[in-house]
Amino acid sequence: MTTTTGSTSTAALSQFVKLAEHYGLPVQLLANQAGISASQLSSTGTRVSLAAMEKLLSQFIEMSSDPLFGLHAAQFVQPGSYHVLGYIAMNCATLAEAVDRIQRYEALVGDMGRSQLQSNGKGVILSWQCQFTDPLVHQHMVDHCLASWVNYGRWITDKKESPQKIELTRSAPNLSSQAEYQQIFQCPIIFQASQNAVWISHEHLKVPLRQADPGLLHTLEQHANQLITQLNNQDISQQVSANIQQMMPNIPKPAEVAALLGISARTLQRRLQQQNTHYQALLDQVRLATAKQILTNTQSTIEQTAHAIGFHDVRSFRRRFKQWTGLSPNEYRGSIGEKIES
Repeated sequence: MTTTTGSTSTAALSQFVKLAEHYGLPVQLLANQAGISASQLSSTGTRVSLAAMEKLLSQFIEMSSDPLFGLHAAQFVQPGSYHVLGYIAMNCATLAEAVDRIQRYEALVGDMGRSQLQSNGKGVILSWQCQFTDPLVHQHMVDHCLASWVNYGRWITDKKESPQKIELTRSAPNLSSQAEYQQIFQCPIIFQASQNAVWISHEHLKVPLRQADPGLLHTLEQHANQLITQLNNQDISQQVSANIQQMMPNIPKPAEVAALLGISARTLQRRLQQQNTHYQALLDQVRLATAKQILTNTQSTIEQTAHAIGFHDVRSFRRRFKQWTGLSPNEYRGSIGEKIES
């Protein structure tokens, strides 16, 4: 199976989390199992791998027993769901300007997919190609994306306008589900289409937005451009370390992390060498930092600490920890306790 690569802002998870909470699912437990920490889940300024998001969505879909989980999650869309892009769209003058910003800034939301905008003479076709490789998650994510676009468009225009039509590549669901699609989109829906897309008329695109603010829009776009630059230039070492952290206690091989970053293992090795480091050094740094955090802030046993950072043999962990710090795990914990008391 192809591995889903890239990352997403945790803001993009918010709609799914709210629906999962509505269904009474153990959200944090499932997030932990997917490799997403509590601090990441509660912050809108961090990013997690698409592989982690895909795993979490798969769990949500299965445990909710909701065949339209992605479609239903779109009811929770709000500006923050789209990171800075959501606030940029709010402050545009017309819906056309907001739609035009999607391609420019969607990378800030995440790498879940890529949109494309084309004119058809009567308006525009806004299509979306989903990145997820799990077929079920892919289907729910497409439903969610298109429904979120429509719902957010209605919110920022303060009008109940509907698209000209919706195209979905998925096969037609049962009649009951089709009625729910119709209730949400309020327009013709074509199943088994050649693309996943929203068709928007020129008249609809001209609709003014209720909170347009040119000055704030300029400021937000400056900020977004800086974030795009930072994202494009993000330190490869930080990306590798973040992915190792998310996958522990499993210890990923360099090729696995390279796949998550969308590059080859050889390219990863070369880019790390350019920064005068290598994969094993970063792995050791992450394991050591995590071990220190556990020993300092929890009552976990040495064996539990070893397992948490991927050591199956506690003796190997003790030996490696002493090589790293010059102290045994117990000695390190004792030294921290002395510092706190003093």
